[in-house]
Amino acid sequence: MLTDVRAYLLERPLASLNDIALHLRVPPEVARELCAVWIRKGQLERIDCANGCDRCQLCQGPPAEFYRWRAAAVSK
Repeated sequence: MLTDVRAYLLERPLASLNDIALHLRVPPEVARELCAVWIRKGQLERIDCANGCDRCQLCQGPPAEFYRWRAAAVSK
């Protein structure tokens, strides 16, 4: 499943936790733990968006967490 997370995030600039969970067909808690492994390896970045954040276009709804594969990590 770790390689599935990696492949999914390499295909897009970023993805929400819910999108990752839906793609893997697992509960969000499981998807979060899988992402945590890649974060510990320094290859994935977590982006928390609070409700009402106006600094980006991601926060259109309730608070959410997004994940982005680090560009420098792609070549590893």
